[in-house]
Amino acid sequence: DAFWLQREINKFCDDAVVSQRKSTEVLSILENSVDDRDAENKLVILLGFDNFDFIKILRKNRLKVLYCTLLARAEYGGEERDALEAKMRSDAQLAPILHALTEINTEDLVEEERSRKAARRKSR
Repeated sequence: DAFWLQREINKFCDDAVVSQRKSTEVLSILENSVDDRDAENKLVILLGFDNFDFIKILRKNRLKVLYCTLLARAEYGGEERDALEAKMRSDAQLAPILHALTEINTEDLVEEERSRKAARRKSR
């Protein structure tokens, strides 16, 4: 979901504009930090120590949050999304994330089709 991060930040930040800016800054930190420790330090400065539980989630799932958000914001079939997917396929840390997303999408489609068939049977 492209706006998960912003919704989570909204939980402790009342101003929507500030929340949007912070979510952009968080993505930048997740993308540009040297390692998890560096990301954690920068996130504490940005979000405050009061939100350390959220910061731990971001640190632990740094690549997932970053790349799932980037993919969700990229247009399907667009060059940006294709480039992201290619990068993820070629990176040993990112490939499992892309595979899991693809797997979820496939499972969702299968479940959706089963629901449609069941609804058709009931309507007969």
